[in-house]
Amino acid sequence: MLTDTELDELARAVAALGDEDAGRLDGAVRERRRAKAEAEEARIAALRAMDDHPVIDVLVEDSVTYPREWDTTVALQVLRDASFVRRSAWLTAKR
Repeated sequence: MLTDTELDELARAVAALGDEDAGRLDGAVRERRRAKAEAEEARIAALRAMDDHPVIDVLVEDSVTYPREWDTTVALQVLRDASFVRRSAWLTAKR
């Protein structure tokens, strides 16, 4: 995340752009956001296509920093993206 000073500097630079360059910047930002969204969709589709063990491999790779740190937020997001559900939620849905 940008600091307030960095954001102010960026805003000044963007405000100083001419119309043509501002339009090009808008297009470039849209393209980057589109590509980022596509990559995220592809990542989630790949997770959902995996068997359970490869999903756990991805979970460990993405959430564990050896030797001691484990980001449970990242781990839970990987499980959600892979469509893992708690057994109790699954049983409730089956009823």
